[in-house]
Amino acid sequence: MKTAEPNTTEANATEATSNTAQNQYSPEFGDITLLNTDRTILESVGYEELNSIVGDFMDLLQSSAAVFERNGDYALRIFSSVWCRKLDSISRKQCHTSDNMAALTSGKWLCHESCWSSVSKIVIQLKEPVDRACNGGLRIYAVPIMVDGECIGTISFGYGAPPEDRIELKSIARRYSISLDRISELSKTGKRHDSETIELAKKRLSTSALLISKIVHSKRIEKKFRESERHLRNSQQIAHLGSWQLDLATNQVQWTEELYNMYGFDPALPPPPYTEHMKLFTPESWERLSTALAHTVETGTPYTLELEMVRKDGKNGWMWVRGETIKDSDGNTTGLWGAAQDITGRKRAEQTIKKDEERYRGLLANMDVGIIAHRADSSIEMSNPRAAELLGLSEDQMQGKSAMDPQWKFLDINNNPLPLTEYPVNRVLASRKPMKSQFMGVARPITNDIVWLTVNGFPVLNQAGEIMEILINFIDVTEHAKMEKELQKVQKLDALGLLAGGIAHDFNNLMGGIFGYIDLAREESEDKNVNLYLTKAMATIDRARGLTRQLLTFAKGGGPIKQINNLFPFITDTVQFALSGSNVAASFEVPEDLWQCDFDMSQIGQVIDNIAINAKQAMSGGGSVVVAARNITLAEESHSSLANGDYVKISIRDYGIGIPGEVLPRIFDPFYTTKNTGHGLGLSTCYSIIARHGGGIEVESEPGKGSTFHILLPASRDSASFSLGSSAMTHKGSGTFLVMDDEEVMRETIACMLESFGYDAVCREDGSTAIEYAVTEIQAQRKIVGMIFDLTVPGGIGGKEAVAKIHKVDPDTPAFVMSGYAEDPVMANPGEHSFEASICKPFRRSELSEMLNKYLVTPGDK
Repeated sequence: MKTAEPNTTEANATEATSNTAQNQYSPEFGDITLLNTDRTILESVGYEELNSIVGDFMDLLQSSAAVFERNGDYALRIFSSVWCRKLDSISRKQCHTSDNMAALTSGKWLCHESCWSSVSKIVIQLKEPVDRACNGGLRIYAVPIMVDGECIGTISFGYGAPPEDRIELKSIARRYSISLDRISELSKTGKRHDSETIELAKKRLSTSALLISKIVHSKRIEKKFRESERHLRNSQQIAHLGSWQLDLATNQVQWTEELYNMYGFDPALPPPPYTEHMKLFTPESWERLSTALAHTVETGTPYTLELEMVRKDGKNGWMWVRGETIKDSDGNTTGLWGAAQDITGRKRAEQTIKKDEERYRGLLANMDVGIIAHRADSSIEMSNPRAAELLGLSEDQMQGKSAMDPQWKFLDINNNPLPLTEYPVNRVLASRKPMKSQFMGVARPITNDIVWLTVNGFPVLNQAGEIMEILINFIDVTEHAKMEKELQKVQKLDALGLLAGGIAHDFNNLMGGIFGYIDLAREESEDKNVNLYLTKAMATIDRARGLTRQLLTFAKGGGPIKQINNLFPFITDTVQFALSGSNVAASFEVPEDLWQCDFDMSQIGQVIDNIAINAKQAMSGGGSVVVAARNITLAEESHSSLANGDYVKISIRDYGIGIPGEVLPRIFDPFYTTKNTGHGLGLSTCYSIIARHGGGIEVESEPGKGSTFHILLPASRDSASFSLGSSAMTHKGSGTFLVMDDEEVMRETIACMLESFGYDAVCREDGSTAIEYAVTEIQAQRKIVGMIFDLTVPGGIGGKEAVAKIHKVDPDTPAFVMSGYAEDPVMANPGEHSFEASICKPFRRSELSEMLNKYLVTPGDK
C-alpha cells in the first residue's frame, strides 16, 4: 500500500537537491561533527572547505558523502538523496537514545555502521580504496587520506540507485524495521547514473582525498615551522608550493598565490613583468636561471635548480624550482611553466649543520682526548690529532692502519708486550660490548718513549646487530702512572719502616744500656789505656747508632726533628768532609739570597753525605763534584708529586760512570744495589728522609757522562731557630729526679747518669706507677725537680699520657721525653705535648747533660 503524498514530496525534494541543498539538510538529531575529538582533518581543512571539496563529486551523484578522522570521528557527513536521508533518520531512531555518542557506539545506527565499520575502518587498516555494498542497498566507495605515509582518515560517497528487486527491498525493510510498501515508495526517489559518471566521481573523490592530504600536510609543516623555527619569517609560505607560467610570445607571467607569498608581493596586484625578474634573484642565481631557461626552450629538457632569491623587502631566501616547456598541437614551444618551493629553512639548516660539523671537527682537533674510529676490519677510518700525537704517528700514517699492525707496541702494566687478544679493538670485536678503563702503555716508534693510556671503546651496531665501526678514546695518564709508582714506592718504604722501626726500637733500648754504661765507665776511668779502649768502643757503638738512625728513617715515628736554619755552609762542610782524603774536588754555586729551610740537620747531613760518597765512588780515577743551589717556586700541578710553593733546589753533579737506564728507575728501592758491598739502604734512606721533609729527590744520568741528583726542600720564610750548639760544662743538680722506662737496663743507666750529676734518681717501669709516685710526692709537698719518661710503653701508659696526668696536679714539674722509636710527632715537637725537650735513645751522658743545662733551672741558678 502506498502513501502518495509523502512519497511525492520526497520525490520532489530529491529532484530539487543540488550542491547548495547539501548544506540545507539539518538532521533532527544534530551535528555529529561536534563529537569530533581527533579534529586533524576538520581543523586543518575546515568544515566549509570540506563542503566545497565534497561538492566537486556530489554534484555528479546527489547521494551521500562522509569524511572520517583516523579514530572514526566525523569531519563531514552529507546526505543529498531522500533515500539516504530517510534511512539514516530511521536507523538513528532505532538506537533509542538521545545521546549521539551512545548511538554511534550502539551498533544499531545502520547507516553509520555501513559507512564506518564496513568500509572506512577497513580502508584505514589497508590504506587502500574499498568498494562495498551498504545496509541501504547502495554501494559505498571510500579512499584513504594519506599524509607522509600515514592514513589520517577516509573520504567516501554512496552511489547507485535504490534496488528495485522486491526480495532485496524486503530484506532492507526488515533490516530498518519499516514496511515494504514504504521502502518500495522510497526506492523510486533514487537517481541512476551511468558507469562513466560513477568513474568520474571516483576520480574526483581520489583528487579530493589528495587535496585534503596536501592541506593537512601543509598545515603540519606550518605548525612545525611555527614551533621550531620561530625566527624564520613567512613560515606559512615555506610550507607551500607555488607555480608559474610564462608566455614566450608576450612575456606575460602568471603566478599562483603561493608564489606571491614566497616573493613577498601582494596577490591582488599583477606579478612583475618578466623583464624585471632578474631583480628577484642574486646575480649568480639569475645567471644560472637564465642559462637554464634558454637551454630548456632550445632543447625541451626540463631544469631543476636551487636559487637564491631576493624578496620584495630585500631579504634573501632560497627556493627550489623546476621548469618545463609548453607546446602547442604542432609541437612548438609556446611557453614555460613550473613549480617553486621555498627551501629557505632547509638551506639554513644545512648551513647550521655545516657550522656544527666545522665546530665538531674543531673540537676533535683541539680536545685533549685521543679518538679513533675503526672499521669493522679493525683498520683506522678516522683519528684526531691528539690520537696521532699520543701514538707517535702522523694522521696520514694513522689512516687505514690496522689494529693488528706489527708496528704497534702495546704494553701491559708490567711493561710486557700486550697479547693481541687484549688489544682494545680486538676486545670490543670479540665481546661486541663496550670496554672501559683499560690501562696500557704504547711504545712510540719515532721517539722510542712510552706513554701510558686509559682506553675506552664501544661498538657501533646496525639494525641487524652487526658491528659497523669501533670507536676508541683514550687519555694520557703517564704522569698519573708516575705518581702511582711513587705511591707504591712510598708504600713499600712504609712497610719496611714498620719492620725497621720495631727492630731499631728494641736495638736502641738494648744498646742504650751498653752505650750509657761504657760512657759512664769512660768518664770515671783514670787509666789511659782503659779510657782509650772505652773511647774506641763508644766510636764503634756510634756507628751502630748511625745504622739504627737509618732504620728509624723508614719508621713512621722516624720523623725529622726540624729547625729553621741556613743550608749553607752546613752542606759545604758535609760535602768536603765526605770527600776529604780523596782525589775528588768540590765546587759550590750558592746565591747569597738563598732561602732558609725547616730541616733536621742530622738527617739532611746523612742525605748529602750519602750522595757525595756515591759521587766519589763513581769517579775512582778522580774528578770534581759541583754543588749548586737556587730558589724556585712551583706553580699549581707543575710537579707530579710536590705541592705548589717555594722550594730550595740543591743539585749535586758528578762526572763519573753514570747510571744505566735499566737501573735508574730502581735506585731508590730498598735493598737494591749494584755494588759488591753495601746493604742497599743508602739512596732509599735519602728518598725517605727527603719525603718526610715534604720535599722530593730526583736523578738524571747518562752512562759515561755522570749523574746529577736534584733535592727539593720546602723553603721557610720564618726566622731561624736558636741553635743549641754544644756545651762543655757538665750539668750539676740536686733533688729527686723521676725516671720511667719499661727496660730495666735503661732505667739503671739513666739513674747512674743522673746520680753522677748529683740527683737522687727514682725509677718506675711504667706510666701508672710513675703517676702514683709523683702524685703522692706532690701531695706530700715533696718536690720533684724533674722527670724523664719513655714515650711508649708496650701494653701500658706511656710518657705522654703520664706527664699529662701529673701536670694536672702540678703543672710546673719539668718533664723530658726519650724514645728509641716514636709513632707520633712528640719527639719532633715536644713543647706541644707538655715536655721541655726530647732526647733520642741511645744517648751519651754529655748529651743528657747538655739538654738539662739548657732546659732545667737548678736551685743554684735562681
